[in-house]
Amino acid sequence: MDLKKEKEKLIEKILQKSLELINKEVDLNEFKRTYFPDEDRTLFINIKGMEHLNTGYTVKDGRLLTVDKTKDKPTVIITLSEDVLLAIALGEMSIMSAYLY
Repeated sequence: MDLKKEKEKLIEKILQKSLELINKEVDLNEFKRTYFPDEDRTLFINIKGMEHLNTGYTVKDGRLLTVDKTKDKPTVIITLSEDVLLAIALGEMSIMSAYLY
């Protein structure tokens, strides 16, 4: 397997695990009521060179779900490289540092 495919698999695994953890640890109904009670928001994460990965998310029925990026219009788009995403996931870079980077 080539390096790019390995990175894609790792990123998909990280995103899936983070989705599971968020759904387990965060009260998304409360989060939605507090921060955007009258809106349905969709977040897209665009990873440079891996735009084909399904990295669209929304909150529905108190759960964070994956949505099809090709069919939904995003409220927020985050664009970053796979190296920055992995550095955040590994705790080597904070989200604020990534934003400033």
